[in-house]
Amino acid sequence: MKNPFKKISAWFQTKVSKAAAVMISIGHGGTIWPPRDYENFAKEVYLKNIIGFRCIIRIAMSCASVEWKLFKGSGKKRQELEDHPYLKMVQRANPQDSWNFLILKAIAFLMLDGNSYIERVGVKTGPNMGQYREWYVHRPDRMKIHVDPELGQIDKYIYSVESRKTEWDVDVVTGKSDILHLLNFHPLDDWYGAAITESAATEIDTHNAATKWGKNLLDNNCRPGMLYTIVGGLSDVQMQRLKQQLEAMSGPDSAGKSLIMEGASGTKAEPYGFSPAEVDFIETKKELARSIAWAWGVPPQLVGIVGDSTYANYAEALLDFWENTVFYYLNYLRDELNNWMFPRDGEFPDLNFDYDIDAIPALAPRRAERWKMADESDELTVNEKRELKGYDSVEGGDIILVPAQMIPLEMMGKGEEEEEEEIVQEEEEAIRGLIEQGGYDRAEARRILGLPEEMDDGKDNVRSIIRRTAKAQ
Repeated sequence: MKNPFKKISAWFQTKVSKAAAVMISIGHGGTIWPPRDYENFAKEVYLKNIIGFRCIIRIAMSCASVEWKLFKGSGKKRQELEDHPYLKMVQRANPQDSWNFLILKAIAFLMLDGNSYIERVGVKTGPNMGQYREWYVHRPDRMKIHVDPELGQIDKYIYSVESRKTEWDVDVVTGKSDILHLLNFHPLDDWYGAAITESAATEIDTHNAATKWGKNLLDNNCRPGMLYTIVGGLSDVQMQRLKQQLEAMSGPDSAGKSLIMEGASGTKAEPYGFSPAEVDFIETKKELARSIAWAWGVPPQLVGIVGDSTYANYAEALLDFWENTVFYYLNYLRDELNNWMFPRDGEFPDLNFDYDIDAIPALAPRRAERWKMADESDELTVNEKRELKGYDSVEGGDIILVPAQMIPLEMMGKGEEEEEEEIVQEEEEAIRGLIEQGGYDRAEARRILGLPEEMDDGKDNVRSIIRRTAKAQ
């Protein structure tokens, strides 16, 4: 039996924006249907358009290729865990899917539809009850959002396949659910994310049409069409026979074959329309392909668009792709997973998943630059340099090391005579200080400073005494 006080309690406990309750009409059904034709998206973008397919799979494969780890704590005190039940999920998400394939599907759905749904499955009974052991990714076109019409909050997710359906409840107080909804920002939709496909729809449709037109031209020996001029009339039988001949002559297998025209003198056939060269067919497809690639944030060079020179080389394009596209989705996925799996009031509030950025081969040039800067720095301690490289601190490493041959700038270019002169001046200042402040006479001051008795034969003798004293020390 449903608790009649649940909704009343939710009103007092839920912390929501005042706008939440007005986003859906009070008293009406709260099922929100996706506003797009997902099947058409999948066919036209992923299955028929090679640029769209390559961009989506490139981002998804890149996100799925990184290594994930489980940590306890944060900051410098964060420790990697090597033995924990949740680690098994980043090795095999469920009996059918590896972790890599699960991430590939989650990101691919997000790229294609703007929405992606991950389900977690936990232990129902026993001492480990409530702990999660499996993750699944579900098709976004089958998932519907249900919103409480009075609270304006999501209260369940509904997954439908033909006439069958299943539901996952959402706690309207805490927002907790066994479904994680990943979505892109949508400026006009309160519940579903915007598909990149929508922004690139015109370019994708035009690219598909250009590809289809090119194939049709090839099928007809690159002849756009023929205009038949018949002098005199044709009987119905002649017209029907001509149509049959034309249909039989179409297609790539009939390329180069001749067609016999019959009729009065002057009957002729001539091509009409524009050739691929006249409409700049090749360059048009290239520009469309570039626009489609940029919609997903993929440098055109990475999807094989020949002639694109935006980047100096492939390695530069690859770095830009990772830094400006892949890392956003990795960070978004990491933060959402941790917020979902390890809430502050949960069983493991100090655990968190993270990907190993140092294990990504595409970032090797950036790592080399960072390591070189750390090694050449004269302002970092040994442990600070090790931390920049991803290593643990060592005992006694909180010191700054500098080359042994380094000397103060003010001593550059000074000879032996100048150095001795400075020593004499420093000693004279020390002697005067003892005489003025301590009341000693000159001989006593020299003895206190450990200097030999002063001689009467000039400064040169004083220098020689200092030199001999320094050598003796």
